[in-house]
Amino acid sequence: MLRNRFANLTPKQKAKIAAALAQAYDFDSRDPLYGLSRTELSGPRLERRTVLRLMAAAGTLTAAHLLPGLAPRQALAQQRGGTLQAGWSGVSEIATLDPARIDQVEEFQISSNVLSGLTHINGDFVAQPDLAEDWKVSDDGTEYTFNLRQGVTFHNGDPFTADDVIFTWQRSRDPQKSIQSAVVENIKDIEKLGVAEFNRLCRESVFTYRGDWERLSERIGYWLDYEHPYVTCSSDYIETVWWLLRRLHDRDLLYRGHRVLPYCPRCGTVLSSHELALGYEEVTTNSVYVTFPLAGDPSRELLIWTTTPWTLLANVAVAVRPDLEYGEYPVGDRRLILATARAAALPSSSAR
Repeated sequence: MLRNRFANLTPKQKAKIAAALAQAYDFDSRDPLYGLSRTELSGPRLERRTVLRLMAAAGTLTAAHLLPGLAPRQALAQQRGGTLQAGWSGVSEIATLDPARIDQVEEFQISSNVLSGLTHINGDFVAQPDLAEDWKVSDDGTEYTFNLRQGVTFHNGDPFTADDVIFTWQRSRDPQKSIQSAVVENIKDIEKLGVAEFNRLCRESVFTYRGDWERLSERIGYWLDYEHPYVTCSSDYIETVWWLLRRLHDRDLLYRGHRVLPYCPRCGTVLSSHELALGYEEVTTNSVYVTFPLAGDPSRELLIWTTTPWTLLANVAVAVRPDLEYGEYPVGDRRLILATARAAALPSSSAR
């Protein structure tokens, strides 16, 4: 789609975009002011030239940003109060602020949203006040002072303060500032840490936001018995599950079986149905077709289809369905073997 947009630009539009990019990236990376003046970087407004220069300094400005009709969505700045929302700059939704659980792209989005939440960038790439009513920059460009809008709250009712800006910025830049910094990467890390210590950290982590969750649940009318909850990591719950399993075992209602489960190669563990539900969706994606020559006659080749080409290096066998009919078809100097139901997709063929 972007390629078509570029192709349809007039020479004048292309020259204008090229000139804007050249001007935005014309700065000394060692200069903390990026070739701008202290006045240009101070609030309560940043002009288009300044915003484009800051985007270039962050390495995010591309020609796509400057295409007609693809400017950032205009945010609605508030004069007083309001509820703090995530994703101010129009990036993908941020599911977590924890660097221990995010990738590098999301980490940049979070850190950029600290500033883009303090201001909002309109369709002309002009930054105006939002969470910050005004801001000033030190002479050397290394220190920013923001005056925050008063009366802003998070969705759970907690007040938005300067501490939240500092805390979010630190967490986005340094995972050690994260309260979840002890989260392990995979099962090998758990083995090094020890199961007992891992369980302790998990129990400590799971109750971190318990108070916030209960207050929000009450506020939206989701009434539960918070004084007597069933907690799956509690000893009572775990012992009850083992007691039930023992009862089932005594009645010969348990058996050993085998099933195919989705697997996470990073964690080294299987995925639960809940984890799959969080990220599963039906999409139209790319696929590849490859051929495997037969050892006895390389001119005859098995035609294979896959949506996971990165697994081909580890393939040791070809899967066939016993209830399908397969045929051999000449295509040029080659003979391809594939399911007869797919033969019509070949450019030219005649079944043998």
